[in-house]
Amino acid sequence: MPLLKKDNGEQCETAEENNAFLLDSKFPLPLSVTPLDTTRYTGLPGPLDKVLEEEVTRIIKPLPTNKAPGPDRTCNQALKAPNWHHPAILPSLFTVCLALGYFPASWRSGWVVFVPKPGKDLNIADGYRPITLLSTLGKAFEKILNTRIIEHYNEEQPLHWRQFGFCRGIGMEEAVHQAVDML
Repeated sequence: MPLLKKDNGEQCETAEENNAFLLDSKFPLPLSVTPLDTTRYTGLPGPLDKVLEEEVTRIIKPLPTNKAPGPDRTCNQALKAPNWHHPAILPSLFTVCLALGYFPASWRSGWVVFVPKPGKDLNIADGYRPITLLSTLGKAFEKILNTRIIEHYNEEQPLHWRQFGFCRGIGMEEAVHQAVDML
C-alpha cells in the first residue's frame, strides 16, 4: 500500500502512520469515549432455554466455506467440522454463554482490512473500503441471540404493524408503497 496523503496535504512517513491515518479517517472516534461496560448480565429469572443442536446446525450449515477467518483464525469450515462430528459441543458452549450472560471479548473483536476501490486514487484514504473480519464463533452466537430476540418479540410483544425495520419479509419498498398510498 502506498503512503497516503493526509487532508492537510502532508504525506504519511511510515506504515504505522499510514495505518493510523486510515483507521482515523474511516472510524473517527466520538468526542467523548466511554469505557466498555464490564458488568455482567445476570439473565432472566426462570428456566434457561438450552441452545439446541438443530438451532446451531440451521445457522452453521449454510455458512460459505470460502470466507476469510477473523482474529480467532477459525474459518467456517473449521466451525462446521465439530458440529458435524460432535453436534453437542457448540450448543453446550452457547448454552453456557447464555446461562452466564457472557459474550467472550475475543468473539467481539475484529480485524479491519482495507481493500482498494477500483478506479480510485490509492494515495488518499477514500481510495480504500474497510472490511471487518469478525470471529466465526461470535457471528454464530450473535445469530442465535438475534433469532431468539425476534422470536420473543413476535410471541410476547408483536411489533406495530407499521414497523418495517427488523421485520423479516417487510422491506423499504413496502414502507414506500404505504407512504405513497397515504398521499
